[in-house]
Amino acid sequence: MSHLTNKYCYISIGEFSVYYTLREKRVEPVHTERDDYGNYHSQYDWVDYYLFNLSTDKNEAIEKAKEYSEKNNIRLYGTSDNLIVTGKIGDAKTERENKYGVSGGFVEKKKSDEPTVWKINKRTPEEIEADRIKREKEQAEFDLRNKERLDFYKNPIWKEIKKHLYLMSLDKAYFDYGLSTKIFTRGNRHIVETYCEGFVFEMYKNIKNKIIISGRALNIVFEIYAKQFGRKGSKAYKKALNELQDKVAQ
Repeated sequence: MSHLTNKYCYISIGEFSVYYTLREKRVEPVHTERDDYGNYHSQYDWVDYYLFNLSTDKNEAIEKAKEYSEKNNIRLYGTSDNLIVTGKIGDAKTERENKYGVSGGFVEKKKSDEPTVWKINKRTPEEIEADRIKREKEQAEFDLRNKERLDFYKNPIWKEIKKHLYLMSLDKAYFDYGLSTKIFTRGNRHIVETYCEGFVFEMYKNIKNKIIISGRALNIVFEIYAKQFGRKGSKAYKKALNELQDKVAQ
């Protein structure tokens, strides 16, 4: 995945509708938790960041946004024709002070009779390069974790394991809740799945979502699948278990 595909910039309007502003959206982990088997799972979502004010003029704002996009190698989405600022700088200052109690922004005013000039913070080439390296490192780490997940489940045997665990989960749901196979047919999986629960169903979801299973949980999954071919400890069971471990280890 290129680092261009999980972030982009867009032009918006500031809080008091005075300036066109530049914002950036990135895909980042918003929540990470550790399950009972020692695996860490992160949930990713789009996060929206304010970068800086561009201009009160739309064309100038677009040019500055394009310049930032090109220098930082970030995709810039177009500006809507109905995106128009309606406020004034003085009004925004008053509204900001009324709302927050202090004035904000980066202002340079040399003389009392000179107009207020809002300046955009410009990053040095070193800062831009450091940020690029940081982002590429983060993307490389993300790509590596994703590759590990795909490599772990690349063997076709996982498709058979997933199917077996799923059917076991359905059978357990039918038995535990006394579901009628005439009313709750296996064709209505989205309904029956609401009754599925327990270790087997959790492992099925992990395989489905490419979440790596490890440790004792992985051994139990192998044992459950191998029991199709014979009782535990039998030659058929041991053969199936050994073949399964060899296939997944490849």
